[in-house]
Amino acid sequence: MFREIGKAHYIPPEEKKKIVEKIRRVLSTEENIVFATIFGGFLENRAVHDIDIAVYLAKITDFLEDQLWAQKLSQKLSKTIKLPVDIIILNYAPLWLTYRALKNKIILVDKNPILRTQLYLTAIDNKTIATIHSTPHKKNPKHQSNSTHTA
Repeated sequence: MFREIGKAHYIPPEEKKKIVEKIRRVLSTEENIVFATIFGGFLENRAVHDIDIAVYLAKITDFLEDQLWAQKLSQKLSKTIKLPVDIIILNYAPLWLTYRALKNKIILVDKNPILRTQLYLTAIDNKTIATIHSTPHKKNPKHQSNSTHTA
């Protein structure tokens, strides 16, 4: 199956495919999920501590209720695949996390690809704006004002 390295697990590629299918089967029974993705370290060829799954819900009720639902789903998936699962509800996630969850991913459920793409584009726009605002701007010497004015 997979090797445990400390608390991290190395999962061979053929086992990853089986895990993805098991997760997909469980999530496909959840009517409130519009789309879901796996993202993070699971996609790389390295040991992982958990599997990160992002979900976007058709209906959100209450933050705490939705988090409780995510926790129960996480436990159900963890029992199914014998690995820890972390569920992120994108409806509540900051855009930087949405960007990460939708950039490099395996799509598990996709009932509304247009909505998924629109959310990803919004996250890209947010990342671009954040990058622009965090980049130091060089002053143009031609436009610098001279502080010693004579009257």
